[in-house]
Amino acid sequence: MDAIKPVCKMNKILAMLLVSMLFASLGVAINPVASGSTIVKVDPSLIEYYEDATGQQFTVAIEIVDVINLYGFDLNFRWNTTYLDYVSHSIHVPKDTYSDGILWNPIIPIKDEVNASAGTYWIAYTSRWPAPSFNGSGTVFTMTFRVKYHPVQPEPTANITLELYSSDLADKGGRLMPHARQNGTVILQALSSSVGGIVIPTDKFGLLAPYIGLASTILVATAATAIYVKRVKRRKEKQ
Repeated sequence: MDAIKPVCKMNKILAMLLVSMLFASLGVAINPVASGSTIVKVDPSLIEYYEDATGQQFTVAIEIVDVINLYGFDLNFRWNTTYLDYVSHSIHVPKDTYSDGILWNPIIPIKDEVNASAGTYWIAYTSRWPAPSFNGSGTVFTMTFRVKYHPVQPEPTANITLELYSSDLADKGGRLMPHARQNGTVILQALSSSVGGIVIPTDKFGLLAPYIGLASTILVATAATAIYVKRVKRRKEKQ
């Protein structure tokens, strides 16, 4: 992961430079803006599996909530490739096309890059004049994963972070917009230990039922034998 940081940083700077050039072409200065309540988040925030989820797929949405005057964004997202495989993603830009999306036409797609082996995704989009600013809440993209490995005891339960590790939002004047980030979590509860490659059921009664039945059979057979021996002995005594 460390090896890709310089590349990601350089790419991110390039994306922001393109956005800055766009705003500069409109003759607008870039200045910071006051803080707000905008949130970039993963939805749902928690997905949890108690049974073997190997091969199962799930989808999360990355959303921007309660934003005012949004005109461009630059997001970086990552996941744990030990447990999850990337399957696909869908970008919900612009809102003219996606009713639950963000930004208005016309738009400029700057970056849409998945690195499945590294477990990273980089997306950057901006509107351009004469598009209006976006206000409200909407989905930036959805991403579907497949569970590739479910831990088994004595391995610990897997707590996987779906991390928004970097995010920039800009208004129509190119000003960066403060916001909070909320990551998502996938929990794979460690399965019971296996014996001979077979997972031991958590239903211990179900596991012992065959042995209980065998013991009952032996007990009945022993009792029947004892009764038979007593009857034979009594007959001999009467004779």
